[in-house]
Amino acid sequence: MTTTTITRPVFESKWGFHPCSREDCLKLKETHRLLLQACRDAMRNIRWNNKDPHNRKGPEPKGPSHLVGKNLYLQVLREYQKARRPVSTAYDVEPLSLPQNLDNIVSALKEFYTK
Repeated sequence: MTTTTITRPVFESKWGFHPCSREDCLKLKETHRLLLQACRDAMRNIRWNNKDPHNRKGPEPKGPSHLVGKNLYLQVLREYQKARRPVSTAYDVEPLSLPQNLDNIVSALKEFYTK
């Protein structure tokens, strides 16, 4: 009988197996929240810019649209959903694939929204 060991990190909860720890999942949740807010602000800015100048009410909406793209948000959303949903066996756990510069983007978003 042969046994196979899993080399990637797998975390067990009372509901099943996850690709990251609870602390990492909470960090991913905060990242998702910040990116969602940034995407909403970017869409608000696009809607404001699409209006004719005489139909625009109030000042131009502020948002960190230069930091966030829709593809980045969708990638983080997929990984966040993957981290939240447990699987029944450790062999079924898929590793997370997050962008390398995500920490820099999150720190810039936190700085923007705490002003």
